[in-house]
Amino acid sequence: MARGYLSFGVGLLVTVVAAAHAAEPPSYRINQGGKSGLIDKSGKVIVRPQFDSIREFHEGLAVVAIGGKEGYIDATGKVVIALQYPNAWNFSQGLAPVYVGGGKKWGYIDPTGKMVIAPTWDSAEEFSEGLAGVRNDAGKRGYIDKTGKQVVPLIYQEADHFSGGLARVKADDRWGYINTAGKVIIKPQYDDAESFAEGMALVRQGEKTSAIDSSGAVLFTFDSIAGFHDGLALTGQTFKYGYIDRKGKWVIEAKFGQNLGNFSEGLASVRSDDGREGCIDKTGKMVIAPQFTSVGPFHDGLAPAQTGDLKVGLWGYIDKTGKWVVEPKFTEVFEFYDGIAEVEIDSKSGYINTSGKYVWEPSK
Repeated sequence: MARGYLSFGVGLLVTVVAAAHAAEPPSYRINQGGKSGLIDKSGKVIVRPQFDSIREFHEGLAVVAIGGKEGYIDATGKVVIALQYPNAWNFSQGLAPVYVGGGKKWGYIDPTGKMVIAPTWDSAEEFSEGLAGVRNDAGKRGYIDKTGKQVVPLIYQEADHFSGGLARVKADDRWGYINTAGKVIIKPQYDDAESFAEGMALVRQGEKTSAIDSSGAVLFTFDSIAGFHDGLALTGQTFKYGYIDRKGKWVIEAKFGQNLGNFSEGLASVRSDDGREGCIDKTGKMVIAPQFTSVGPFHDGLAPAQTGDLKVGLWGYIDKTGKWVVEPKFTEVFEFYDGIAEVEIDSKSGYINTSGKYVWEPSK
């Protein structure tokens, strides 16, 4: 079971990785004989297992690989851009970064496979808000537009994607924010920083974490703040933890130990003094008594839950009353996505629906 983390050092009980992201179209990876393909939610094969690896679809195309070469397929599994690149990344805003190899560098192709921005860069990122981060051979980063023109000079140690018109950048070992014109809006001053979301970003200076607005004004400060999930953020103050809303107001007072999870579908996992886990609702009321070894986030009304030893205990799925809907028999499980979840048993991976029935029998 994959374990996650909370921002700026607050531990999370458990985070499961979704079997498929919000892909286009919805699809799920399968493996047979060491080759990867795709099925739909009914278990119908839409791309037969033939690739060494396959990623999620973005803008109608997915990166696939065979023998160390990467290219792109469409939703039917047809190769539309030949497998020719040592590295290829997802399409975003009509372009995808690809590494040409042979001592050459990164450039950008369009959905026909045409190289529209010549291989020039030591590294290249996906486009966001019309700009993409690139790095030169001196290790400095900046941004280019879709014509390949440098819009923001390559002067930064790090340069992240744009969100809400701002991107976090690192200079002199401090984080700040610039706009799409390259103007510094919030000067680099933070030990750590996150991207803006809904007009707010979390930043850390020393032992404190703050939420700031797009002008850099501090909205509220605590010892630690995790990212917001389901409208609330797990927050620490004086070695106790609770949850705040986006205004910084305590919704559930800081009275718990560190062993809390993020909210999802109105519930969050909590660990009791005896090491058992259950769930609280947004009033802080214990609605699922601590009885499980681990409890993951709820999706599609179900949450992964583990019994037995933390390292070797088996996993199943519970509903919001704590009742087993899918009995614990799996060695690893993942969150449900659109009614389907990936599970592992006997070192084989398959997919089940919310009733626990296989839509794809476990295979290697």
